[in-house]
Amino acid sequence: MTSTTFFRKPGGFFQSYRAALRQIRGIALLYTAILAVVLPLLMTLTVTQARSNFSYYSSEMPMEYYLSSQASSFLYSILSLFVLPLLWLFALIFTVSLFRYLHDKRSVDLFHSLPIRRETMLLSRLTAELTALVVPLLAMLIVCFAILLCFGIPMQAVQDGMLDPGLLWLRALFLIVNVFALIGLMIFFLICCGTVFDATVSTIAFCGGLPLLLALSLSYLGSALPGFCGSDLPRFVYEGMNPLIGAFSLANEPVVPWLLWWLGYGAVLLIAAVLLYRRRASEAAENAFAFPLPRVLIRFLVSACFGMCLGLLIHGIYSSFPFLLGALLGAFLSHLAIEMVYRRGVKNIWKTMPSLGVVAGLFVVFYLICATGCFGYTSRIPAVEDVKSVTFTTSFGQTHSASFFTGTPQSRNYYGMMEPIVTQKENVEQIVALHQDIIDSYHAMGPLYPMSEGSVFEVSYELKDGSKLRRRFYSAAFPEGFLQELDRISLLPEVIENTTDCFFLTQDSFDTVSFWNSKENDEYQSFTPNAEQRSALIEALQQDFLSGMPQSSQYDERWFEMTLSYQGDSSLPAFAAEDSLAASLFHFDPNASLYLDSGSYLISSQHYPNTTALLEKYGWIE
Repeated sequence: MTSTTFFRKPGGFFQSYRAALRQIRGIALLYTAILAVVLPLLMTLTVTQARSNFSYYSSEMPMEYYLSSQASSFLYSILSLFVLPLLWLFALIFTVSLFRYLHDKRSVDLFHSLPIRRETMLLSRLTAELTALVVPLLAMLIVCFAILLCFGIPMQAVQDGMLDPGLLWLRALFLIVNVFALIGLMIFFLICCGTVFDATVSTIAFCGGLPLLLALSLSYLGSALPGFCGSDLPRFVYEGMNPLIGAFSLANEPVVPWLLWWLGYGAVLLIAAVLLYRRRASEAAENAFAFPLPRVLIRFLVSACFGMCLGLLIHGIYSSFPFLLGALLGAFLSHLAIEMVYRRGVKNIWKTMPSLGVVAGLFVVFYLICATGCFGYTSRIPAVEDVKSVTFTTSFGQTHSASFFTGTPQSRNYYGMMEPIVTQKENVEQIVALHQDIIDSYHAMGPLYPMSEGSVFEVSYELKDGSKLRRRFYSAAFPEGFLQELDRISLLPEVIENTTDCFFLTQDSFDTVSFWNSKENDEYQSFTPNAEQRSALIEALQQDFLSGMPQSSQYDERWFEMTLSYQGDSSLPAFAAEDSLAASLFHFDPNASLYLDSGSYLISSQHYPNTTALLEKYGWIE
């Protein structure tokens, strides 16, 4: 048996570091060559092509600004879409090459007989790997900046879209820190496992299993726990636990907290790897596991994922089949599969049945928590006097909801669409009563709530203490008469005035009115109304909406399509008072022009009586 204690030797770190660099120098040269082609060469070709095409695509922008924007677009895209996966690939190759001695009995005895401490050997090889990955990347980025200077491209973002060197270096730093976290994860599993195969399986299962388990759990919660909103789970839970998932979603928006998180993530894993490496026996090489932690973790992830997946799949195909039974069946099959992979067969697999029982017990507990309302989560409804405002949405849609944006029609900053919202106490009471009817409907179904599906009703309370309460329910649990009551609430004057587009228009919002006759199927006829006519038209539309939300008129015997436009565009200047609900919800930029997208109005005398009468009075329709 090889000793796990070693003597210190001055300079041992640098000797091991240089030896590790020599070991991977061939792979490092290949990696550097690929980076040289992807970054300096392709960027030179991109800028050269942009310079040739400048006269065709941009006549108003100075050439150096145009070239800067093209270089910026190329570098930002190539870092996220190609350089990041390339770093992951070579990080895997370097890690396996430098630490494969841990999984060969002859090699591990040789390395552990050297007069150098284990942690020194591990850290020196890690440093060599980071050097081989980071130095070529930074060198190629510096070459890229030198090439841009040769083309006369400014190294500062004078206007939007131009290359910002500070942001580019921040993105490069994010990639480096993210790869450091991934390397820490791989080294941790290489230390814990006795073979490269087991370490690879464990790393892939962890990176894929954790986000998949979260996604499947959210999918199940959405249908099994009445009232649950999937967005309640913080984004950090998805992206902060997995370097692969987090990098793809954050590479285009790196921020300092995430840099610190990935740095700490990798450091914690490396510290754990060093501590375990001190206790790792040399005899663990070529065995399944040096430590049981990865097997327990991966076995749970795989069993839980496949069990959840099979339960949801069977329930989706045949809704009467119990989800719990399908989940337990999937957990059993996946447990056998992962144990066969780790054990290279079925020998003594029965000894792992107690751990399967733990997974099955967790499934039962999870199912019961959801089916009973999660300790009052489903039944919670705020008191009316504590509510500041209530927003509710349905999957049935709404006619002419106001959708705001600022900027220009070509470059828009969307704020979103106004959803039905109420603030008046008597209207809040009606929403709360409707919410209570749904809860009572669930209570009437028995002690265990069934899984729900169908159309959606979502309600969001903004409370006076600043907190929010959101709940989502499906039509399978709607009580009798629910949809009729929801339609009645949707027609409340407060709801219509706060959500319908015509209530945000003024006489200056449009200058042209166009009509298309459904009977004659002729060309559009356009009119230019004066200020008085525009005001009267807005007032008539508002009266029709307040008298009852107009439905589609295209099935009526005779109808017209009416389109409002401003300077030839359907994007209409809008007005929202500073104390309006729209302004308080979206926090519009006071220095930017506010617009809304206005769809066509299908006008008929049955659904738009006031508007139809006014249009006939002006002679615009007959």
